[in-house]
Amino acid sequence: MNIIHFYARYLRESHNWNREREVTRNGVMTFANWWREDPHKNWFARFIDAGSKDPERRIRFYSIFGPYSKLKEYFDGVKIFFSGENLEQPVSHRILKTDPIEDRIWADRRKLYGNYGAGDVDLAIGFGNREEDSLMGFEGSRKTKYIRFPLWLTYVFDPDCTHDDIRRTIDEINAARSTGRKDTLLLASHDFWGTRSDILKSLEGVCDISIAGKWRNNTKELWEDYDNDKNKYLSEFKFNICPENVDAPGYVTEKIFDAFKCGAIPIYQGCLGKPEPNVINTDAVLLWDFDGDNSDTIALIKKLNSDNVYYDNFVSQPKFKPDAAEYVVACMDELRRSFDRLI
Repeated sequence: MNIIHFYARYLRESHNWNREREVTRNGVMTFANWWREDPHKNWFARFIDAGSKDPERRIRFYSIFGPYSKLKEYFDGVKIFFSGENLEQPVSHRILKTDPIEDRIWADRRKLYGNYGAGDVDLAIGFGNREEDSLMGFEGSRKTKYIRFPLWLTYVFDPDCTHDDIRRTIDEINAARSTGRKDTLLLASHDFWGTRSDILKSLEGVCDISIAGKWRNNTKELWEDYDNDKNKYLSEFKFNICPENVDAPGYVTEKIFDAFKCGAIPIYQGCLGKPEPNVINTDAVLLWDFDGDNSDTIALIKKLNSDNVYYDNFVSQPKFKPDAAEYVVACMDELRRSFDRLI
């Protein structure tokens, strides 16, 4: 790729979206620099609606897909920043071949947004394990409270869930079993940081891998036989190759939980090999190591594929730690208290 094409693609992919939309509750909630989604279905909007004390309070949500200057605007209401993308410094792994354009784009975004908007919003939410005092950059009289509320929580739990609902959901996921009629699924739209390529290469000939996303697609089953229902399709597989896009502290998305919900065994790498240590039972996960020897993991996959009793015992393990429900309840309660303080 020549230098002109490099920068043309860089500018195209890092284009400032700067989206802003009126949304729920009489048009008093807006979103800027946000994802392309139906704002009426937004998880945070529904969470606020489920418990708002002031339905007329103006609120604006911000994220990373636009100029940071947008966060500095005057807004007569509550300003909340949320990132569902990693803003922590990723760990480099020598064997991984990364996309230089994506590296550049995300390095720029981390430089801009690595403090989660501290000093320019009223509440900051993200993946990072940060203490509020470590998020420097407070300006004037505005004080930002930062809380860790990772994206996966919005995929696993409904915004209006009760404490009992949380415990019931965890019990249901612990009991989930796939049909096991198919072997291994890899479902991805890209592999900019090489995490999927390494696992895929290592498992060639070890198991039968269906690649059903845009990246390296080798089957149309997901669309033709399962009506693009990911969960229904994933529920047919014994294993799910589901590493994070990058390896960074605190960065755990919905990928490993999607595998759990469908009863598939995750073949996972991310969060420095310690995904959600307060929540996930890693004995129920096949952890991949980009810097080490994965021969034991490969041998285990072979055994699980050939020994039905051993496989049944493995998938019968609880996916969550005993106190996982209490941890999730605490996260939900802290988010509610933070919103109640402002709204």
